[in-house]
Amino acid sequence: MKLFKSKKIEKEFQKAYDDLLDGWSIETQSQWVRSEFGETHVIISGPDNGEPLVLLPGTQATAAMWGPVISKLSSNRRIYSFDLIDQVGRSRPERVLTSSNDCVEWIEQTLDALNLSKVDIVGNSLGSFIVATFAHSRPTRVNKVILTAPAATVSNISLLYILQVLITLMLPFKGLTKRFLNTLSQGNVKSTSTLYKVLYLAMSESKVISKVVPRLLSDKELSALSMPLLLILGEKDKANKTKALNIHKKLLPLIPNVKCKVLPNAGHLWSPEQFKDSGQLIEEFLSCS
Repeated sequence: MKLFKSKKIEKEFQKAYDDLLDGWSIETQSQWVRSEFGETHVIISGPDNGEPLVLLPGTQATAAMWGPVISKLSSNRRIYSFDLIDQVGRSRPERVLTSSNDCVEWIEQTLDALNLSKVDIVGNSLGSFIVATFAHSRPTRVNKVILTAPAATVSNISLLYILQVLITLMLPFKGLTKRFLNTLSQGNVKSTSTLYKVLYLAMSESKVISKVVPRLLSDKELSALSMPLLLILGEKDKANKTKALNIHKKLLPLIPNVKCKVLPNAGHLWSPEQFKDSGQLIEEFLSCS
C-alpha cells in the first residue's frame, strides 16, 4: 500500500526516521513479523534474557519515537517497539485495521510470531487505546499496562481536537500543520526536533489508511483491567474532554490497581524531557513487585 504522495517525500521521511532512531544511542536490530495484516516492523533492543516489554507509538509517530526513554527501559529489559501496521513507518501493511477486534488480532498474532506469551506493554496516544483494548480482551497475555497520553480510552475526545485533526488532514498546508503540532505539544516540542519532522511529514505528505478510531472504554471494560496499570497524563493535554486530575478521580473506583501520574505543563505531544520523566515513572512502576 502506498502511504506517501511521492517517492521523494517517502525518502525524506525515511531519512527523518533514521535520524530519530540514531538518537537512541544503543544497539538495535530490526525484524519484520508476519500476521494476517502484513509485516510489522519491530525494533528490538536490550539484553536477550530481559523481561519482554512492548512499546506501541502514537498516530504517525513511528516506533522510533521512544528514543528519550529507551536507554533507561532497555538496561535490563528486552524491548520490542512496534511500528503500527497500517501507518507510516516501516511496517508493510496488506490489510488495514478497521476495528478493536482487528487491533487485538494484530497484537496477538505479532506476539505469537515473536514467541512472547506474556508481556508488559506500553502505549502512547492511539497506541494506548490499542494497548487497553488488547489488555481487556487478552488479560492472560499481559503482566502490566502503561498508558501514556491516551487518545480517548479513559475520556471522551474533545470535539475541538477532532476538528483540528480533520482540518489539518484535509488541508495539509504548512502553516496549519505547524500550528496543530504546536498546539498538540503546548509549544514544548521544537520545530527543529527530529520527532517534529517525522510528524510533520507524516501529517502533511502521507495518506491515513487506518480505520481505527479510539473511543472511551465503558466502565465495565475499564473495570475488567485487573492487572497493574499506570496512567501518565499531560497536565495541559487538550485531546481529551476531561482534565487529567478528574480522569484519575473517575478511574480510582473502577480500576483496582491503577496508578496515575500527571506531567506538569505537558500537552498531548511530549518534549524529550517530558518523555524522560515518563520513562522514570515507567521504570519505577515496572520495578515494583
